[in-house]
Amino acid sequence: MDAKEEAVPQWGVRLGRLTKELHSIKADKSEFPSYKSIFGGYIKRLGDLVPEGAIDRILNALNSVPEHDTLVHGDIHGGNVMLQGDEMLFIDLTDISYGHPIFDLYETYVVLHADPRHIPGVNLSQDRALCLWDNAIREYLGTDDAAKIAKAEQFIQVFSCIRLFASAATSARLPREFKEMMVQKAMEILPAFEKMAPAADAIFD
Repeated sequence: MDAKEEAVPQWGVRLGRLTKELHSIKADKSEFPSYKSIFGGYIKRLGDLVPEGAIDRILNALNSVPEHDTLVHGDIHGGNVMLQGDEMLFIDLTDISYGHPIFDLYETYVVLHADPRHIPGVNLSQDRALCLWDNAIREYLGTDDAAKIAKAEQFIQVFSCIRLFASAATSARLPREFKEMMVQKAMEILPAFEKMAPAADAIFD
């Protein structure tokens, strides 16, 4: 995704709309894995990166997220969004599955709030990335109500610890010390995730 300055707000709207269209699809559970099973498998690979008992805590919290049969992409970020003429498409369906819509929202949030210049295939400054996110989440939620958006983002931010844990467990090229930093940050968020995971449907209130 190579965004021109004037196109970023429009692209954010289109990304939010495309994500919402994807989430309107009910997945056939006999044909797709659950998001929880995919990322639960990643979490189990953390090994000694986390304190004793932490893997069970993370999995218990993940499994407490309300069940949904929503089709989710599993890895929405700029490198997995393609423009074909006037059409925006998702590519790389490696982690496509079913689960709670928030699983896709936090993936997008994490990438756009990190430094997007380090993401292959993405040419966005930090300001552009944040502008894209702001327009995408407003379109997705169907509101400009600042309080509702802030509430949804609070949940999304907390859920980001799943990505931190999974990335630490699966990124073979990251040095050990960097993985430990990611895990430390995720462990700080974990208590909030344990508390908020069962109430994830509140993002739509």
